[in-house]
Amino acid sequence: MRKFLIALIIIILTPVILAGLFILTFDLNTYRSYVENKLSTALNHPVKVGRLETKLTLVPTIQISDISILNAEQKAILVVPTMEATIE
Repeated sequence: MRKFLIALIIIILTPVILAGLFILTFDLNTYRSYVENKLSTALNHPVKVGRLETKLTLVPTIQISDISILNAEQKAILVVPTMEATIE
C-alpha cells in the first residue's frame, strides 16, 4: 500500500513540476516579432513591443511591457507602459 501511494504521488507531482519548469524557462520574447506584426496589421500602424513575460499565477497571465504605436514617421502616437492578458 505504501509503495502504491508513493507511486501515485510521483505520478501526480511529475507533470505539475514539469509544467512549472516549462513556464519558468519558456522565453516568450522569441515571439515578439510575431506579436508586433499581428498588432501592426490589426491596428494599421507600426507597433513596437518592449518585453513579453509570463507570470506564474493560478491564472495563466502574459504581461507585455513598453508597447508603442507609431505613426508613418515612426514617432510614438501612443505608449502603453504595461498590459496584462489572462486566460480564464
